[in-house]
Amino acid sequence: MDVAFLAEFTDGEHTCRGLAGDAASFGWKVDHSVPVSETYCRLMTSGEIPNAIPDTAAEPAVRNLSATVGAGIGSYVGVPVHLPDGSLYGSLCTVSRTSQPVDEKDARFLQMLAELLAEEVQADQEPAWERARIERLIRGNRFEIALQPIVGLRGGSIVGAEALSRFPRGCGTPDAVFRAAHRAGVGPELERVAAERALEMLPLLSPDTYLAINLAPTVAIELAQRSLEGPDVTLDRLVVEITEHAAVENYASLRDSLKAARERGLRLAIDDAGAGYASLKHVVELVPDVIKADRSLIDGVYDDRARQSLVRRCAHG
Repeated sequence: MDVAFLAEFTDGEHTCRGLAGDAASFGWKVDHSVPVSETYCRLMTSGEIPNAIPDTAAEPAVRNLSATVGAGIGSYVGVPVHLPDGSLYGSLCTVSRTSQPVDEKDARFLQMLAELLAEEVQADQEPAWERARIERLIRGNRFEIALQPIVGLRGGSIVGAEALSRFPRGCGTPDAVFRAAHRAGVGPELERVAAERALEMLPLLSPDTYLAINLAPTVAIELAQRSLEGPDVTLDRLVVEITEHAAVENYASLRDSLKAARERGLRLAIDDAGAGYASLKHVVELVPDVIKADRSLIDGVYDDRARQSLVRRCAHG
């Protein structure tokens, strides 16, 4: 066969995503699109022609097709490409200018290759799919903010509330959604919208309580700077939590960027402290006002002297 190609079907178009062989002589190139209705692939995936055609001149369904006449296709083998989730991506095909003794055995071999390619295609496209999914959540404002009370141990009264994002059923856990957003490059956008929604809840809280928001360092800086410029947010009622999992490229720069806001009352917390090495570095470099111990450190603290000692040391600095 002279050429092999991978095609994607999108919005009624047949787009070539990969080529091997003498594609130039057929006038084909990567990312070239034609209406899918004019292709062998549509007829093949709908079952109107067989997967293997040894002689296109002997197949009534294709011998007068524009692709046959224009490109000079003499024989064809094609199979559908289904992604692991079951959706139809497109097709994997080979063509020749002359008739060739191809049959179903060749189609089965091509199908095996298509299954291998499908896994690569899905892995390659997942970031784009994740990005589109998260962007739909952001555009549609399709999530809620829940307030989790923070209770003081001494008096048992509510001293603050942590803002927690809650997404529609089927989206995954909040942690999974935010991880997916950061992988897809839209993590800061999602965090900004979530922070804005959370700040809308502040007037609902008692004036003597605070609001805690979990943010990546870059978004924390943006929030702090915006709060300095406007009178609508009381900094001494905000606690910005930096998670153990957040990467900090330059601690000195982060400290400097938050300094003015912290002097005006903004408090800094380290979340998940003790979950890994990064949290220890966060504590040392950022000197937080609040250290939130990871659950792994406090499970069983009531009868574990070592954990009790650790918690006391954290509480007293």
